[in-house]
Amino acid sequence: MSRIFSLRALRRPLWLLTFWAWPAAVIAQTTAPCPARQAIPPTQLADLLTEVLCADARTQLAWQQIQLQSARLDGQRATRLPELGLRLDSAREAGALAASSGRSHTASLELGWLLLDGGRREAATRAAGMAVSEAMAQRDSVLQTVLLDTAQAYHAVLDAQRTVQVRQALRDSLAPLQATVQQRHRAGQADHTDLLTLRQAHTRNQIVLRDATLALAVARARLSTLTGRPPDHPWPTLAGDTPAAAPDTAALAASGRLERGLAQALAQHPELAAAQARVGASRAALDQAERAGRPSLGLSQSIGRGRRTGDSADGSPTTGSARQTTLALSWPLFDGGVRQSQQQAARIELDSARTSLDDQHQRLGLAAWEAYLEWRTATAVQEEHQELTRIARGLLFAENARYQSGGDDAGLSDLLTARQDWTDALVEQQQAHSRQRLSAWRLVASLGQLDLGRGTRGSVLPTVPAEVAAPPVHPRPSRGCQPGVAVPGEAWCVPR
Repeated sequence: MSRIFSLRALRRPLWLLTFWAWPAAVIAQTTAPCPARQAIPPTQLADLLTEVLCADARTQLAWQQIQLQSARLDGQRATRLPELGLRLDSAREAGALAASSGRSHTASLELGWLLLDGGRREAATRAAGMAVSEAMAQRDSVLQTVLLDTAQAYHAVLDAQRTVQVRQALRDSLAPLQATVQQRHRAGQADHTDLLTLRQAHTRNQIVLRDATLALAVARARLSTLTGRPPDHPWPTLAGDTPAAAPDTAALAASGRLERGLAQALAQHPELAAAQARVGASRAALDQAERAGRPSLGLSQSIGRGRRTGDSADGSPTTGSARQTTLALSWPLFDGGVRQSQQQAARIELDSARTSLDDQHQRLGLAAWEAYLEWRTATAVQEEHQELTRIARGLLFAENARYQSGGDDAGLSDLLTARQDWTDALVEQQQAHSRQRLSAWRLVASLGQLDLGRGTRGSVLPTVPAEVAAPPVHPRPSRGCQPGVAVPGEAWCVPR
């Protein structure tokens, strides 16, 4: 296990939404400051993940959406408190129909408090809390998407980089071979077709090398865009992903393990959590619509003091104060069917949210199963490509030794074919390695486990779902680090 990103994890269960003390400022303060971006891009995937999570606009929009919904929740909670206002009036009355003539100046302090509203505020607060839960689940889903996109872009650079390296190595190996073939041709030991065959192999390799160079430039441009750099930013040679920056797929068990644990593994999927939050918000909206016809009780208190001129016989001003207390009961009896229509619409919306939740569960289960099958196939193919590379390497050594010996059965075409097969085997081995790694990322992402904790930005890395993982064979750290579990205090565990 490796401990990376020592940022304290933030966990907010759904039941915290019902408490009063959860202002929007708390949400705003959970955004960890991003480290300063270095001029030279990092070469490790774990470092790139930190930069991308900070630079990608999708993560910023997700956090801003949480702040927006939290501010709305604070506003809805504030409706339970009384309202206090100050009112200043200055008037002048004159004319035959006026009660009095003269000027008046009044200052009053007004207090209004809605005591009972039939539960409408409670339902609205619950709906706002579900909106915050949905925003947080969407944040987790966005983080997984950004992490997966970064891994794909990183491995695309690795594949193109490896292709360029092996093609350059093949070009360098053909240069001394050309001198050998020319020497043998002058000595009458080689035909002119050997020179043409060698030239043809060199030209084909040069074409493939140009295409690989283009693919490398495009892959680096995409990776630069993810990290917030210009597309033409120079990149160093990537060192390759370390085991700590990839999911621990070596511990995954047989398919029956996934079948038994699929429902449990998907229980924490952020898309399912968002769908469940939408169901809760629809249920709260229905409650609010059903309670719209209940009576409401309000209390108002007014304390004022004023000064009036022109009422007295001698024209002297009159000064005094006034107090008023009102207890008002309001009960809507008939509204032309508006409430019934709103209730019907809320019921349909709730049914739609439940249907969407069921459909989401089915689609996520299918996606997880397809990702698991892809991972199993990619793992087997990677092992076969390793064996194929060893065979191609042995054939190259044999053909090279036979050609150097100058025997009658030694042919240049066989040597060039062996070299081409060796080059292709190296490229395919790298592609198989990237395919296996990315299939592991997709498997963990399909289970919704790339961001198990509600961590701050930059504090998450993919881990193995405990529901589909067998007991690992490597030793555990002394502090009890487990896959997918935030260590109490600060660090996150990333299995090797």
